[in-house]
Amino acid sequence: MSGELRRLLAVWGNPVTVVRRDGTSQTVRAVFAPASFLRRRDMKRVVRDWGEIPQGQYCYIGPPEVDLRTADRLEHGGKTYEVRQWERVCLGGEDLYGWGMAIAIEEETP
Repeated sequence: MSGELRRLLAVWGNPVTVVRRDGTSQTVRAVFAPASFLRRRDMKRVVRDWGEIPQGQYCYIGPPEVDLRTADRLEHGGKTYEVRQWERVCLGGEDLYGWGMAIAIEEETP
């Protein structure tokens, strides 16, 4: 990851805990924010109402070495999220960042 992007994540990123299927976890600094799409094809759709954000969808941008394909879940702000998509973004042979989509997991109330 470029040094500049690492510095930006250090300042503006949020702490996100990546919990892996093997039970290990790692907290990283990442941009984790509500998103208005779940799949790339949805990025081309027409937004009917300005500011429309479907509930429960989040975009993750973080360090490329943290592969979310092995994640069981993400934890942030006391809530739990399921990773739906993740890929490493590269430029000129350099891994820049990891990009992914997650959805909020509804917890059942007793």
